Amino acid sequence: PAGPPPENLTPEIQELCEAFAACHANRAACHLKQQQYQDAEKDCTVALERKPDYVKVRMRRAEACEHLANAAIAANDSLESSGKLQIAVDDLKRVIEVDPSFAPQARPMLRRLEPLLAKEQEKMKDEMLGKLKGVGNFLLGKIGLSLDNFETTQDPATGSYSINFKPNK
Repeated sequence: PAGPPPENLTPEIQELCEAFAACHANRAACHLKQQQYQDAEKDCTVALERKPDYVKVRMRRAEACEHLANAAIAANDSLESSGKLQIAVDDLKRVIEVDPSFAPQARPMLRRLEPLLAKEQEKMKDEMLGKLKGVGNFLLGKIGLSLDNFETTQDPATGSYSINFKPNK
């Protein structure tokens, strides 16, 4: 079963769980060296299911996810890149929280990946809004309107929006 081992296991079983996590961690390191980033990420995830605060494995998974995100960015896949970058950022933050001695390694990666994540999320949001606008225009087109017939204004005091109709000129 997935997840960390229960607390009430015998010392022998706990030791086996540790060994299981270490095997997957070592295999992930080999996959990283061979630039097999998907396999590295999978093995890191399996190891972290058994030992969630395994700092070296979180660093390895962050590295693998960074490479996978870069490949997704090159393929113009914002959804995939955002997902991988989010995993990497979360792992790096957890590393710094669990073992501050890894901060000198984790912080530069975090500084590099957080802006990239924000950019990819913004790109994904723009893509989604563009698709929603297309659907809206398709539906409104059936009655001779488009989203261009509506104007939104934000109330600075409350942050809420009002939508006003503006007829075609």
